[in-house]
Amino acid sequence: SVWPVMDLVSAAVPIGLFFGRIANFINAEIVGSPTQMPWGMIFPGWGSEPRHPAMLYEAALEGLALFLVLRVFTHSLQSLKSPGLTTGIFLVGYSIARIFCEIFKIVDYRLIVDGWPFTKGMVYSVPMLLIGIWFIMRARSARDREEQAA
Repeated sequence: SVWPVMDLVSAAVPIGLFFGRIANFINAEIVGSPTQMPWGMIFPGWGSEPRHPAMLYEAALEGLALFLVLRVFTHSLQSLKSPGLTTGIFLVGYSIARIFCEIFKIVDYRLIVDGWPFTKGMVYSVPMLLIGIWFIMRARSARDREEQAA
């Protein structure tokens, strides 16, 4: 079955996301929108206006926080015993973190739905969120069936 492999990979992916976003920070990529907040940063090639360090927000949420959440689920709550659960948790957590971080980024495209602006990153995250929810429901359903059979 591919589920255990997906679960193990999903538990490790946030480490790569963390270092990827730190590289984005070093290269001044994925800069945020202008801000007057005290932690705003001036990035080379983006003028003299302070901006949100969006890539650091992503490193913290998609990388560090998601890794810690998955660590609790895999080690304390034994999520690896329910194939697909860890992958589902990763997809849901990553999607939510990405949707949140998109608020602070410079966007090249906004989709307006009933007056609400959505970026491409937000739109792309919705299917991932739904698939993650399906994985979680599937894993819990399989676990419930196993418990009833025992």
